[in-house]
Amino acid sequence: SRLIPLLQMFDAPEAIQSIGGRQTTTVATQALAMMNSPFVRLRAEKFAQRVRPKTAEELPKAVDDAYRVALARVPSSAERERMLGYLSQQLEAQGKNPRALDLAMTDFCQVLLCLNEFVYVE
Repeated sequence: SRLIPLLQMFDAPEAIQSIGGRQTTTVATQALAMMNSPFVRLRAEKFAQRVRPKTAEELPKAVDDAYRVALARVPSSAERERMLGYLSQQLEAQGKNPRALDLAMTDFCQVLLCLNEFVYVE
């Protein structure tokens, strides 16, 4: 019977009453919650498992697949290059960690889940 706090932050209505029109607010705490929420991180991990490439050489295809799943479109060439650069930085930051690709893909997927295009459906 309790609302999920993350949903309350995005103006989810009370479940016990009828709402004719929902108010819409955009505040910084929404973005911070998406970036720091354990729930969102877990969803990003599951998403990353779904689109994870077998090798780092398959990252461009993984980026395209992730965009298709999250945003129902392919990335522009600029977006693809930016995300491949981000993944490269994340892999480099992990060093010799055997889970480097998994962690980098999870970070990338969380970025996609935090995009306004994903959060606010038009």
